[in-house]
Amino acid sequence: MYLICCPNVYAQSMIDNLASIHAAAIELPLMKIEYMHNNLPDLKNTIENFDYVIIPSNIILDYAHNILAAAFHPQFATVGKASGSKLSGQIGRTVIYPENGSGGLALFDEKLSKLDLSNKSVLIIKGEDGNKELYTKLTNSGIQVTTIDLYRRVLLNMKPDYLKKMLLIQGLQGIIITSTDLVKWLFMQAIEAGCFDLLKSRLFITIHPNIKRQLVGFGASRVLVTPNSKRGDILELIKKINGYKKINSLF
Repeated sequence: MYLICCPNVYAQSMIDNLASIHAAAIELPLMKIEYMHNNLPDLKNTIENFDYVIIPSNIILDYAHNILAAAFHPQFATVGKASGSKLSGQIGRTVIYPENGSGGLALFDEKLSKLDLSNKSVLIIKGEDGNKELYTKLTNSGIQVTTIDLYRRVLLNMKPDYLKKMLLIQGLQGIIITSTDLVKWLFMQAIEAGCFDLLKSRLFITIHPNIKRQLVGFGASRVLVTPNSKRGDILELIKKINGYKKINSLF
């Protein structure tokens, strides 16, 4: 049995994927995504006016893929290899992404800082209150940047007894968690529920070294990270955990 901590829009598909390899899972409802539908027309009507369009979230790729695929003028960029490959497959064109790291700063340092972006217009399509590091880097470099928000993250409160019950569920093998925001919120919920020590003793599975660092910072000692930031890689890791390889070989 695994507990899933991810945005609600991906929870069921992850549960279904795990079921396909005979691994049971339950969602821990910590975050829901609210799409900002009123901003879609603005994106559709203006996207061709930009020279570069940066997409820092897979949620955008899934939500606005039709608009992205129909845009021919802008050069697209993402903050990771997995999302870059995904977008390239959606639009049938080359996408800029960092090859030796991930995140907005990696994209800037590896790629954008080496381009002549003077007199170029840049659009960042993002979530409301998302990470502003890349925006700050670009604007501090004198680059004209516009942002359009297409969704907001809403953190959800769980009943304290529910969280503790889930952590004590019979046969619990691990907790799958997909963002640093979710790590912070989950541990805050555990503190309020009086089960912080129980939570940090569990095995965690995640998709990025930054998330692992956040977990370790909260005291988690057993954290596995997939080779790439792809949800499909989680399935391969779960196969190993469930008997294809000894769990001790993965730490």
